[in-house]
Amino acid sequence: DTTTYYEVPAIADTTVSSSASAANNGGMPFLMLDENSWIYLRFPFDMLPQEAVILSAVMELYVSPESNAGGQTVTVSMPELKNAWEEMSLTWDNRIVPLAGAPTLTQQLLPYNGQGTKEAFNLTEMFLAYRQYFPAADSFEVILSLQNPQSGTLHWLWSREGAESPNFMIGIQNDF
Repeated sequence: DTTTYYEVPAIADTTVSSSASAANNGGMPFLMLDENSWIYLRFPFDMLPQEAVILSAVMELYVSPESNAGGQTVTVSMPELKNAWEEMSLTWDNRIVPLAGAPTLTQQLLPYNGQGTKEAFNLTEMFLAYRQYFPAADSFEVILSLQNPQSGTLHWLWSREGAESPNFMIGIQNDF
């Protein structure tokens, strides 16, 4: 058995914030995560054969130099509805909430420690569940939010318009 890996860049990403609830942040070079904001990401997977056996699914996000939230805990969840948001129009006021009862991942954030600092999130279980919840979907969407954030803590990540685009690494079994 051999594995084929697909590196898939984000096709949409944005930050929404309760402190500027009507503002849209699509197209910005950074994604910001603090006590008042959530990050939305979308990755296509229409290149995968429908019958593909998924062995791994890892989301990679790159920390920007402005970040000061190392050690904070982030929750990664799936949105309640698929393809229900657009990068250039999503705001806090019209945000999509996480899907109740779906798998989530919690993980501590890394501090910025030089160019190329990468956050890697193993989302294999979540990706498999997503394909079951939304069998006709051709993209994978996630929401990032901080758990019990400290006031004034900001985690800055590069967006797809920034220096290092968010990626999704999918490993599939070749002999499906």
